[in-house]
Amino acid sequence: VNEVSVNGSLVFPNRETLTFGTRGSVAEVLIDENQSVQEGQPLARLSEETFATLEQAVAQARISLRNAEDAVEDLESPYTLVEIARAEAKVSDSRLALNDARESLSGLMEPTAFEVAKAEAAVSSARLSVLVAEDARDDIVNGASGDDIAAADSKIRSTSTTLANAERDLVLAQNDWASKLDSAHNALDATLDEQSAVYEKWLGVELSKDELNLGPEALLDSWGTDLTTLFDPSLRFQDLGLFYETQGSSSNSANTPWNEFTLYAWLNLYPGNIVATCDSFLPPQTQCIQKEIDDAWDAFSNKRDDLETLTTQAAKAIANAEEAVTRSEESLSEARVALTDLQVTPDAIDIESKENGLAFALASLDQAEEDLAELTGAPDPLKLESRLRQVVLNQAMLDEAMEDLEAMTESADSLDVALRQANIVASQAALGEAIQQLDNATLKAPWSGIITVLNIDVGQEVNANTPVMEIVDPTVVEVDGIVDEIDVLFIQRGARASVTMDALPGQVLSGTISSIAAEPQTQQGVVSYPLRIQVQTPAGLQLPEGLSAVASVVIREDIDVLLVPLQSLYGTFEQPAVRVMTSGGSIVERPVSIGNSDDFWAVVEGGLNEGDMLVIESQQTTTNQFGFSGGNFRRFGGTGGFTGGFPGGGGGGPQRGRN
Repeated sequence: VNEVSVNGSLVFPNRETLTFGTRGSVAEVLIDENQSVQEGQPLARLSEETFATLEQAVAQARISLRNAEDAVEDLESPYTLVEIARAEAKVSDSRLALNDARESLSGLMEPTAFEVAKAEAAVSSARLSVLVAEDARDDIVNGASGDDIAAADSKIRSTSTTLANAERDLVLAQNDWASKLDSAHNALDATLDEQSAVYEKWLGVELSKDELNLGPEALLDSWGTDLTTLFDPSLRFQDLGLFYETQGSSSNSANTPWNEFTLYAWLNLYPGNIVATCDSFLPPQTQCIQKEIDDAWDAFSNKRDDLETLTTQAAKAIANAEEAVTRSEESLSEARVALTDLQVTPDAIDIESKENGLAFALASLDQAEEDLAELTGAPDPLKLESRLRQVVLNQAMLDEAMEDLEAMTESADSLDVALRQANIVASQAALGEAIQQLDNATLKAPWSGIITVLNIDVGQEVNANTPVMEIVDPTVVEVDGIVDEIDVLFIQRGARASVTMDALPGQVLSGTISSIAAEPQTQQGVVSYPLRIQVQTPAGLQLPEGLSAVASVVIREDIDVLLVPLQSLYGTFEQPAVRVMTSGGSIVERPVSIGNSDDFWAVVEGGLNEGDMLVIESQQTTTNQFGFSGGNFRRFGGTGGFTGGFPGGGGGGPQRGRN
């Protein structure tokens, strides 16, 4: 046996990067990273807006398909569109029926591994149901034990304590948040008073709460004016009468919200400088009306936002505390009911129900075992004949349907029919694509495996090809290693290998070469070829990715052959020979033909028979060459024995040999 040693690490080759295949916003992420999932399990969903858009696209595709079908109806034909459509549907139905009949026949003759596995799983599930039903029957017949009742009492005490703690936490939360909300209301009222004081200072008006909530710009717009107009510098230093005429009134007008006396006092009597609006820079000794009003408004707005935020937080906190109380009450009620159920003596109806459940489970197990036996055994001759006849019948029905359809469509222009039929096919494909896009809005697991990478969060926008997550199949394990260029030609796909790992001391796993790279990789002048070895993992063993492994790959094996030690060979490479002791005690040289070899043994293909006595020079004898000249081979260990490889030999390092 010639072998090559390959070092590497375990990898999961079956992995797939999942995408939604459509653009949208992520609404739900239903799994976590490193979570195991089952085939078809929903993993994530896009937003309702995305679903609505995709449903609209499906509806539009249906309309396009209907229009394409209507266009076919417009063709001049002795047959109505309904008749042609029925003929086409008959052809499609006949094809489906024929395909189903063939699959049914194939499944009867050669059931797939999936069907067998499904039947075996049904048997295992039925056996588990029987065990569960037996336990349920035994529990109700034997009644509850003292330990069960003690556990139920303990559950009641613990849930009562939990309920008391939850009620106390609710009261504390209500009091705490009520205090915080009172403080926030007081702070808001203070800023509201400060804002009102600013308007009264500059405009001489006392505003209502609704007016103060409008904001400076909206309030002045509702009055039909602005600060620049009210505090026009051209009105300064005028007498009171002229000022009123400019304002359009003879006295403080009841038709204006502001107080003209206050405006007149600021413009004509205030000794300092005032401006209606201003930028960030103000000259010294200058008051800006807009800045004071805006600052008061900003302070009020901030306090109002703080109050709204605090109100929301309080509602959530109290709701959570109330929910905790509700859950504790439900748990306590369930614990009391459980104790009552344990203490109640089962009646005959309950016992009969459990007995019936056990009988049903046993009947289901019998049926599952019968189904498995039927699936794995020889097919029933009657069923086989029936399904063969069904295939023949469906083939005849399909031929007849296709002939009828061909007769209907012969009268129409072939090019026009082909064009419009192509439009229908294109519309059907577009509809299928739209439906697929709608289905893609809910990302599902393509197979059972583990989510190793999760790249999205709720609310994230994704494109059709955005990598969302990665799923791997941990049931298929391979060793990822490299082999030297000297040995790569001796390794073939499908060759068997023995795999060992430090993580599994003393355990050897079987494997086969699954792939060999066509392109080499070179590092510092060393040429090697990557390869993969698929490992057969025992049932119930889950190997993690990345474990170091060493594989011994068999590159050649000769069975039932004669072997001789290498040190028994003499002669030349082209004409090897051995020395044989005859029955008379003499030693003769006999030519042999040599096959495969390793570092210890060589295969003799001709020239010797099993049982021949070989003469081998030991290391302690003379170093003379027994009369052979040329020095073509030096002897093994310095005594003249044959060394070197023979055609077909391979492998490096100590190897094993057997006959």
